[in-house]
Amino acid sequence: MREDSTKGKARIMPVNYKGDVLVQAWIDARKLAVLSIWLDKGYETKHLSDLIKFTVDELVSQLVETGIVEKIEFSKDARDLLMMKYRAQLNPGGRGERNALHNLHLDELRRGNVYRDERSKTVYGTGIPQIFDIDKAVKIYKEKERNEKIEEQIKKQTIEAFKDPRIVEVDNEIKVDVEKNLAKAKENDEKLKNMP
Repeated sequence: MREDSTKGKARIMPVNYKGDVLVQAWIDARKLAVLSIWLDKGYETKHLSDLIKFTVDELVSQLVETGIVEKIEFSKDARDLLMMKYRAQLNPGGRGERNALHNLHLDELRRGNVYRDERSKTVYGTGIPQIFDIDKAVKIYKEKERNEKIEEQIKKQTIEAFKDPRIVEVDNEIKVDVEKNLAKAKENDEKLKNMP
């Protein structure tokens, strides 16, 4: 029941944003060593991942403070941008889903769409209970994500089907046009016969 925790049976009562995207990359050891020396001047690094996390934090802070880039305030906006631009799986194998849900809930708290007490029944616009068992929240989140993937797959298959010259739309139903296929096949046969 601890506030701001995503561990165990904790309920979602977020205060701070958590790391919610897994990024893996091969990096030159020499560059990591340089970062380590630089970060030792102000940060305590215990793990290799700290080198990347602290460097990204510092870089983003500098970019925003100098006005080079505008800060993205909400996790949902950031996640949408990353998924759209890179078509990336932000939580492969379900890793970090609790943190993602935690951050999305914190977005809604910051927007003023939910309250921190149990009088508010759902997270605005999601149908997900506002304060709940984290396992239940992850299950609802996964189901919603699975449904979105299915819809996306259906859209892709429909677009591909319309690219196939053998398929036509008749009264909003996709059907194979057999006559058109036969005519096209005969036309192709004639072209092949008449080739020198």
